[in-house]
Amino acid sequence: MLFRSRPAPFATCLLLLCWLAGMATAQDWRVVDRPTPVAAITYDSARQCVQALDQRAELYEATDKRWLLRPAAQALPTSGEVSLCHDLVRRRTVALVVSNRLQPAATYEWDGLGWTLRTTQHAPVFSMHALTFDPVRNVVLALGRNEVRGGMDTWSYDGTDWSLLSLSGPPVPQSLQMTMDRARGIAVAMLSVFGTAAGFQTWEWNGTAWSQRLIATPALRDFYAYGYDEGRQRTLLA
Repeated sequence: MLFRSRPAPFATCLLLLCWLAGMATAQDWRVVDRPTPVAAITYDSARQCVQALDQRAELYEATDKRWLLRPAAQALPTSGEVSLCHDLVRRRTVALVVSNRLQPAATYEWDGLGWTLRTTQHAPVFSMHALTFDPVRNVVLALGRNEVRGGMDTWSYDGTDWSLLSLSGPPVPQSLQMTMDRARGIAVAMLSVFGTAAGFQTWEWNGTAWSQRLIATPALRDFYAYGYDEGRQRTLLA
């Protein structure tokens, strides 16, 4: 089984390219060759490049010119679901890999040369999930569905171990994206919810608890991507 790709790869690439040093403007968007389909993507601020995993779990890095395949002696698992997030403080990219939805997820780190499997005392049990880096608290923040109890869990990773932060908050969605609003110091999750209350829901994490923002949102769609524009200090939905 290959990685499941929840966001639209093309839209996600565009959102993350605008992170490059916070210099992008609305007129700066451009298309570059890229690995397809993309399973997970993030931005490495230490090396100033977009990083993307394809469905063979191979890592590509891109500047504003081209994509480069980064061979690694130890590869990530090629099955399950994966999310990427760059740790701005430790200057490493964290990959959370879910191979079994009823078992703890595996944590890998990329140091610019290769992947290392991290042994932690605790780990989230997730299916669908999203990661973002919280620069206020210097942790990787994870929000995901716990299939064992049927709810949404919030965890943080400090480079040594995972800590459970909350068992309450957003409802279980069909899909999920999350980013960090660094101007306000809060994490923002965009959820697609179907049923009687179908539509996008916006939830914010202040470091202690989740709260729903009752604001107008775009029409619900099957695929979407969500990110943060450093230059204009606003979140973007594509």
